[in-house]
Amino acid sequence: MRAMVISALTCLGIVASSSLVAAHDVHLSLAKPVEAQVLKQDASFDATEIRNYALSVLDLENLRQRWSAEIASQLDVETLPAIACNEPTSIRDLNRDIRAMVVQFCNESMSIVAEHNLSVGRFNAITQSMVSNPALQERISEELLNLQRDSQASVQ
Repeated sequence: MRAMVISALTCLGIVASSSLVAAHDVHLSLAKPVEAQVLKQDASFDATEIRNYALSVLDLENLRQRWSAEIASQLDVETLPAIACNEPTSIRDLNRDIRAMVVQFCNESMSIVAEHNLSVGRFNAITQSMVSNPALQERISEELLNLQRDSQASVQ
């Protein structure tokens, strides 16, 4: 679990650039870019949203790792091409089976966010806000660590 939290914390640094990505893996950007007016009205996020965001990030990281391994295996490569859910052209050159896998990955990603009571727009708003808000980054990092502690306590 500690490795997962470290991975998620690393992911948060990358999420701040508007995509969940990691070296050698699928890029995940969940929807259309968030408009500036949405960011202005969403400058503050409550504790429930932060927790739901952190839960989403952890689940998305698990999903990303699983699908990245599967897609890389199918492509017989170690480094995947840049693939973004909101950029259909990013999968244009992939064969039909791989495109179907990417679409399934993207659909599952959106479902994960919804399962944690966030819209894709709200998830992206939090992600975008982290870029210029170190306090928000810290709140999310703390929540990820709290989730790790909760998970370890429930295992013991």
